[in-house]
Amino acid sequence: MTREGAGAGAPQLLVDVAPGAAVETTARLRRGPRPLAGSARWPEVTPRDLVDAEIDQRARCSDGRGSHTNLFFSDDAVDLARARAICAACTVRDLCLHRAVARAEPYGVWGGELLIDGVVVAMSPPSGHHSIIVGNAGYEIKRRLRSPCRVLVEAGLTLSNDTCIRADAAVSCEKMSAKQLMREPVLLVEVLSPSTRRDDLGFKVPAYQELASVREIWAIDSEERSVRVWRRSGEEWINSLPVRTGRFRSEVLGDEVALDDLYADTGL
Repeated sequence: MTREGAGAGAPQLLVDVAPGAAVETTARLRRGPRPLAGSARWPEVTPRDLVDAEIDQRARCSDGRGSHTNLFFSDDAVDLARARAICAACTVRDLCLHRAVARAEPYGVWGGELLIDGVVVAMSPPSGHHSIIVGNAGYEIKRRLRSPCRVLVEAGLTLSNDTCIRADAAVSCEKMSAKQLMREPVLLVEVLSPSTRRDDLGFKVPAYQELASVREIWAIDSEERSVRVWRRSGEEWINSLPVRTGRFRSEVLGDEVALDDLYADTGL
């Protein structure tokens, strides 16, 4: 993503260069594809004026009008996929990603990768089980809700002023416009897949627990029947043992949820 494409409040491409740093040539910027992880170093960061000029002139997302900005900072999976497609054939994608990681960009597609707090997040297509379970969970939640509360699948959340994230499903009772990110979820659901398990349990669940509005979190395994539930109790969180059979109670929904319903049509 280029600087001209990032409007007010969007991340800016800026580089701090140590005094005496060597100036890279344009020819160096045009070298081959990025190295495999662990096999070589990323290109050294070049002075800001040269780097910005190079990206502004050559980046595929740079059209002088910022018309692609909404794609690169969207919470919609289709928009993010379109942003990555734009980056796929970009000749400066490696340098764009390198700089974004170095700055720990809070969110967005940079150099063809989705970053959250400067960390590249895997965007592998969800498995069939994952998609089915997300749909089942959304349905089971929706049929138990009363207005004004509603459930959103693939919900965009605002964790802080500079950090956004996407939950597999989320319940909120706040008033929201069609394009507004959710700020006060009360129930959050993550479906664990091999490619997302570590981020879901190690990053997302702790981040969700920091949100004052959240009262309950579900983590549903997509490879076996297993559901973990976190419930807020005053200032503490109570984590249940994995539920593998029967039902579990949701205090937010005021009802029990059957694993048979969550895992319907998966064969699990």
